[in-house]
Amino acid sequence: MDVVITANSPGELWGWVRPVVGAVRDRFPESRIFVFMLPCPYASGKEAQVARTLPQIQGAFTPGQYFLYALFGIRPKGFDPSKNCVIIHIGGDVMHSSFLAMRLRAPAFAYMWGNRLWDRFFRRYFVMNECGVETLLRQHIQKDKILVVGNLLTDAVLDALEKERNGRIEPPEDDPLSVCLLPGSRPYEVRYGVPFFLQVADHMGKHLPDLEFSMVVSPFVSLDQLRDALSRPPDPCIDAARGTLVQNQAGWELRSESGTRVSLVLETPYQAMKESDLIITIPGTKCGEAGCLGRPMLVLLPLNKPEEIPFIGIVGLLNWIPFVGRPLKRYLVRQIAKRFGYVAQPNIYAQAPIVPELKGNLSAEDVANEALLLLSDKDVRTRMENRLAELFLPSRGASSRLVEILAEEISCCSKPS
Repeated sequence: MDVVITANSPGELWGWVRPVVGAVRDRFPESRIFVFMLPCPYASGKEAQVARTLPQIQGAFTPGQYFLYALFGIRPKGFDPSKNCVIIHIGGDVMHSSFLAMRLRAPAFAYMWGNRLWDRFFRRYFVMNECGVETLLRQHIQKDKILVVGNLLTDAVLDALEKERNGRIEPPEDDPLSVCLLPGSRPYEVRYGVPFFLQVADHMGKHLPDLEFSMVVSPFVSLDQLRDALSRPPDPCIDAARGTLVQNQAGWELRSESGTRVSLVLETPYQAMKESDLIITIPGTKCGEAGCLGRPMLVLLPLNKPEEIPFIGIVGLLNWIPFVGRPLKRYLVRQIAKRFGYVAQPNIYAQAPIVPELKGNLSAEDVANEALLLLSDKDVRTRMENRLAELFLPSRGASSRLVEILAEEISCCSKPS
């Protein structure tokens, strides 16, 4: 059996596709796995390249290759699916997976996404929790087609952490306090987020000189992108520290002009996150990963440059309109943000304020002060750890449950009537 997985952005690929690929390989050792990256305004542009580094995948294809195949039947090189194949939709517009289902004449399954217009192509829908069930019911998806399996991200993080910890010695309890910075992986997040987070570290270091900093570098981000972000002239709309990228015996680090040092984590991100006393992050997959690890966090949604935030639909197209487009988008994004509820993944999943959020026009000093308050209150951080564990750990095994249900569905349909 061949498995075709569709996904769209860095978060879905790294957080959801990876554990499903592993579970498919465990359950169907002889299967071939192909990944199509779908069009997405939130993509980094490197998704297919990163997907090809996963050893269990036989082929990973770009959005352009998807369009050529779905619309015109032009197969990308290396894609030769058998007649016995299934589609697992893990991110993006389900319309695209429906096109592939028509082209391949294959049954489709979806995780977390559904739309009544394309429902006839999907045999089952998998969701994280009851909130996911309610979301699909509002799309007029039949309840008997929806199954709760849990959060795939928990498997992705904890499986990877086990590999990273293999043979590693745990740090002593009396190590200095440490903060892990997660600025994001999309181009605009790197451009503005890395200098901003470095400025936050500058402010924190002035108050706690022994504080240690690390920054997890996404596989979707290159060192050249970091160099470029640190060398740009500061933008008047958002705080930024200029600095340099330095290589030493321990690896790479960012060094601000005022002397703050931030070690770059390129190979063992989850171990670095797990060992930190506080994580400062933006919403998205990294925020969810911190939750899976049970780490206290401060979640930032800076709206200093709202016109840079990618959006689906008409708002996302405003950047292309000369003169008035960007100011109009800036206004609309800020209005939309006022209607946001929670933005941190743990808070969204729990529909409760488990981790603190800072939203709006943020300064590095304000963020640093809030982070210092959290570092000074161990009881608050311990309560956060306990609630995160209660929220994420029950999802362990979600990818295996999804694939096992998929196997049962395929088996039932393949039996002669």
